[in-house]
Amino acid sequence: MKRVVREQNVEIGIIAVTANAAQEVYDSLVAAGLNAILNFAPVQLRTDNHVKLKSVDLRINLESLSFYLKGVEDGTA
Repeated sequence: MKRVVREQNVEIGIIAVTANAAQEVYDSLVAAGLNAILNFAPVQLRTDNHVKLKSVDLRINLESLSFYLKGVEDGTA
């Protein structure tokens, strides 16, 4: 992975795996030299201080969109 990150000038990694696999993927991305990672896995990760990690909770975002659609259907949005 380190070679691909370097050759392709990858700047941001994305984690979209199960909670059980997320830490290993995070560690691999950091070892490959990435300093910014977007996490979609539903788990809290142990992080390095020099790496910027942004976690996205899909459940909350889906719930928000569902409420919006419900409001559209009801004529309240």
